[in-house]
Amino acid sequence: MFRPTQSLTNLQITMHSRLFLPLTILFLICLSFSNGTKILALKEAIDQKKVTSKIVGYSGSPHYSQPAKIQVANNTNEKIAVKIVNGQKLVSDPEGVQDLIVVKNEMIVLAAKETKEVILHAMCIQHNNSGPNKSTSYELGAIAEGPMKSLTKEIQKRSDYNTLGQYSIWTISDDEDLSTIAGYDEATADHYLI
Repeated sequence: MFRPTQSLTNLQITMHSRLFLPLTILFLICLSFSNGTKILALKEAIDQKKVTSKIVGYSGSPHYSQPAKIQVANNTNEKIAVKIVNGQKLVSDPEGVQDLIVVKNEMIVLAAKETKEVILHAMCIQHNNSGPNKSTSYELGAIAEGPMKSLTKEIQKRSDYNTLGQYSIWTISDDEDLSTIAGYDEATADHYLI
């Protein structure tokens, strides 16, 4: 027990300081969502007409990193949080352009009537189709399951928003041979052999 006449050692002060900032940030995040902010999946928010969205190709990034951007508009008079889940498929229009799969969870918090634009971490899932560009539009597709879902989670965990992650995706989406991911650091590439 700490008594006012005792002094804290440098180690105790350092430990308290290291815990203070993360705990304060966690408290503020919890507080911001405890005031009635609703968190909805994007599809659910669209179906309930709480938000509208527009997803298009983003040409400021390669097809295996951040190939799409989404604009989400809050149609309500209250704060809302919209989540886009890892594994969400995006279906392209026109058909000859690659569909995408989101490989990083996104949370978009919108004030009443606010509109935001976010660039999405996603990867292509049709190797032989062309890459997206700013004239490509996307609609929400299904959520990935099984090995593809496991792979997209692993890509997010390892932050492999690169060609290694993309070629690993194609081994599942296009049933390509595992040798297509050869040529990378063996220990890293072996990690994706599911």
